[in-house]
Amino acid sequence: MNVVKPAQQYLNILITAIFTLGIVFPGAVAASEPTKPDWVKFDIHGMLQAWVESIDYDNGIEKTGALNKRAEIALVSNTDFQLGWVIMYDLAGGNGKELQDAFITYKVSNALTAKVGQFHVPASLEGIQGAGGLWFPERAFISREGLGDYRDRGFAATGELGLFSYTVGAFNGEGGNADAGTDIRRVAGRGNFKLTPDLIIGFWVDSKEDEKDQTGAVTDAEFKARGIDLQWQFNKLAIQAEYATKVEPTDESGAYIMALYKLSDTKQLAARIDTYVIDATLTSARIEKSAIDLGINFFFTPKKSFKFQLALRVGEIESAGNTDGFTEVIANFQYNW
Repeated sequence: MNVVKPAQQYLNILITAIFTLGIVFPGAVAASEPTKPDWVKFDIHGMLQAWVESIDYDNGIEKTGALNKRAEIALVSNTDFQLGWVIMYDLAGGNGKELQDAFITYKVSNALTAKVGQFHVPASLEGIQGAGGLWFPERAFISREGLGDYRDRGFAATGELGLFSYTVGAFNGEGGNADAGTDIRRVAGRGNFKLTPDLIIGFWVDSKEDEKDQTGAVTDAEFKARGIDLQWQFNKLAIQAEYATKVEPTDESGAYIMALYKLSDTKQLAARIDTYVIDATLTSARIEKSAIDLGINFFFTPKKSFKFQLALRVGEIESAGNTDGFTEVIANFQYNW
């Protein structure tokens, strides 16, 4: 008898009920917390994102639609106890990717916190930033093309040493929600230097070994990538820039620079220049992608729980001597609690 599928269905129903309870009665779950042991106390957070998207290509192809982009619920431990934990589930994930984060932390000191479970690989800056706080509805090419925004199962150490903060980890290399063994095939690390209160320079490296079957054939190719990034805040203006490159299995590189200007507490303007290149070394043709993004963000409550983003993306994709331009418009309706 297959009990896995029914159990998954019951879990989905339970999480949906908790999600709804948190939206309608945000304080209902917290009311019972005083009866729990200190390390069991937790907060419930959630995020809903609904997109309306339209893409028009120069070759005549048009795509328009609406989708439930994200429906996340997170249980986060709320205690001064050294042991912490996080579980985050995305009901809109699909394809077996509903579970986002599931990890335990143990804080030894400010200089060292241990983490084990499934979580973001410490790589590109925009990749590890939460989707709810992005300046645009969608990330830049670096994350879209696989040099950021991914999760894996493993363990890591993180901490702060004066003006320097770090995260280093070892992972099984299969990605999130994969039925993986205990082999360590991937190592990654990220560091940040806070040069001034308003200027942070970051860097990262990520390396994964080949996976081979019993015959010695490669079933999952090696992966080697690295990058550097910058964050700068000047009064109402914020700047973020990043460069990343991958040398295996194909030569790829990307970069972006974007700016966010705060018009008021509830209105923001954003702009981004974005590029990505896939070299022809191990592919049939060199591919170059470029785009310019313009956007505006509205917050409808002082706590910024309701957010509306409208973004225009104009770009082109060049491959094998052919260039195809595109225009994309995304409207993002978002609610956080």
